[in-house]
Amino acid sequence: MRELKHRFIQNRLEELPVLQTAVTERNFEQIRPIGHRMKGLAGCHGLDAIGAVSGAMEEAALQQDASGVSAQLTKLTEALRQAEAAALDDGSSGQAA
Repeated sequence: MRELKHRFIQNRLEELPVLQTAVTERNFEQIRPIGHRMKGLAGCHGLDAIGAVSGAMEEAALQQDASGVSAQLTKLTEALRQAEAAALDDGSSGQAA
């Protein structure tokens, strides 16, 4: 389970440049389904903060609110980095000799 969560986080981090480009291009039709998918997958992994931000990003894209999407992307980046750090901490604490 821990490996799946880590892979989810890594895949989402790799997706950030795609989202940034979509925000720059105001491509709301690309952003909305990505936000929706992230929201659902984050919930499956118990990553509620990522799910909440992804849902807000999806809603902002639906409203074609560029500044809202941009703000949520900033929050998403931070939430993913925090989740990554927490996953790394969990992994190292579970490896007692």
